[in-house]
Amino acid sequence: MGKVTVKKTGRAELFARARKADIVLRDGSEAGVEETAEAVKGRARRNAPVDTGLLHESIESHTEGLEGEVGVYGEAAEYAPYPHFGTSKQEAQPFMLTAVEEERTTLTRKVAAKIREKLR
Repeated sequence: MGKVTVKKTGRAELFARARKADIVLRDGSEAGVEETAEAVKGRARRNAPVDTGLLHESIESHTEGLEGEVGVYGEAAEYAPYPHFGTSKQEAQPFMLTAVEEERTTLTRKVAAKIREKLR
């Protein structure tokens, strides 16, 4: 029977490639989260009822790493629940929830696309 020899060569190259893969995955994932948060913000703004425009302009997105947040900030944050959830005199207009639901399935595709983009 033949003899099989395994050499431990290229260890430094292997570690360098692993570090690069880690960076590509992280950067691509973060970019996908940021793009999705921006898309949710855009949809929420389009879905939000407009009277003075304050609610519309107060919808913002913030991302840090793999965490994204979209919400209503500033003065409009106090009254945003009323149009969103409705009142006894006003029907609900769930602008934020609808936006999240509409974008929920795109996160994985956007992250994958950003990772592929970073690999080029």
